[in-house]
Amino acid sequence: ALLIVAVLDQGRLVQLIEAARGLGMEPLVEVATHLEMDRALASGARVIGINNRNLHNFSVDMERTERLLAAVKHHPTVVMVALSGITGRVDVQRFASCGVRAVLVGEWLMRRSNPTGALRSLRGTEAGQPIVKICGLRDEESAVMTVRAGADLIGLVFAKSSRQVSAQEAASIVEAIHSRTGTAGKLKIQELAAAKGAHLLTPNDLRVAARCGPLTVGVFADQTPDEVNRLAVQSNIDIIQLSGSNDVMESCSSPVYVLPVICLLYTSPSPRDS
Repeated sequence: ALLIVAVLDQGRLVQLIEAARGLGMEPLVEVATHLEMDRALASGARVIGINNRNLHNFSVDMERTERLLAAVKHHPTVVMVALSGITGRVDVQRFASCGVRAVLVGEWLMRRSNPTGALRSLRGTEAGQPIVKICGLRDEESAVMTVRAGADLIGLVFAKSSRQVSAQEAASIVEAIHSRTGTAGKLKIQELAAAKGAHLLTPNDLRVAARCGPLTVGVFADQTPDEVNRLAVQSNIDIIQLSGSNDVMESCSSPVYVLPVICLLYTSPSPRDS
């Protein structure tokens, strides 16, 4: 269901949103101005689409989405969607960095000779493409360069190791990454974990979230939940990675951790430096 705010008064907008939900649908509420965005948020809309196309003359303004999102407070429960004008992966990444969690692509996709390949390109999921995780980074410059090179996951080691970082050092690295790429990946991984009602992530969860933006991963080994949670909160990382003894591994899926979790089983006698 598509509801265009510009052609509906507020009462009718709220009524139609409720009617759509009564039919088992969550409507896409379309806006194009700051006033329409305010009205959409006030109506309780959960999916808001910002149309970059002027429906009066059909011109496209690709900065409209960024302007409207920059003027509103963060709404983590609202899915913001960029509509119109998307012609490649660069556009998708651009919108993801400002908080967009979905895009609507019509004409460009339909004109491709290979729509399946074009869709993979938009999503950044070319056939056989792996998830790339670079671990052991200890400074902001290296982390930013690694993200620019295309890494999906940035590992910050909190376990005892020659590559160990403090919470303060990690926080600086995380801030440097988030300031350049946004937090769309972080928001997506939280959304996926909440939807499953479980903290334990799958490789596909990581793949899906990494399409939205790079993720910072805190690497822990045989550390107590209290220590893990303290360092995770202080450093503002996106994901907790656990490895170690059977006791630690058994706690992976428990709700004791403050962030989504991935678990790695090691067999090396020196896992912290492997």
